[in-house]
Amino acid sequence: MTRDPIVGHIYRNNGSYRATLIVSDSLGAADTSNANTTIANVAPEVTVLSFPDTVVAGTTVRIEIRYSDPGLDDTVRASIWVWQPGSGGGTGLPGPGFVELFFAPGEYGIEVIVEDNDGAVTVRQGDHLLTVVPATSPSLPRSLRS
Repeated sequence: MTRDPIVGHIYRNNGSYRATLIVSDSLGAADTSNANTTIANVAPEVTVLSFPDTVVAGTTVRIEIRYSDPGLDDTVRASIWVWQPGSGGGTGLPGPGFVELFFAPGEYGIEVIVEDNDGAVTVRQGDHLLTVVPATSPSLPRSLRS
């Protein structure tokens, strides 16, 4: 009887590998087959980038960042880039987890940059701008008024 077994293996990191399959029967006869395979690096993924829509100037803004990398042996660096639209500049900040920042009134774009030790990079921009209003602003949402 012939069987087509399914054999699998999860590689912990990208690279070139040689796989060896040994098949034997109940009488002790065996056969070996080898195959070379190359496992490509996969970029890390930003799984969470969360921050409020509107905050009051002088209060702490909490930015949640989470990411993952399928390479079990990969190390990942994350940074946050904060900028004001039209300013042409920004500030890089360390990540991940929760980052608490203070902002002056205005609108800010926020993005996360993650890079693994093999050089794969992912950039994820927030889906909205962070609006920081003065504490005395008439446009301050009721939920943020003291």
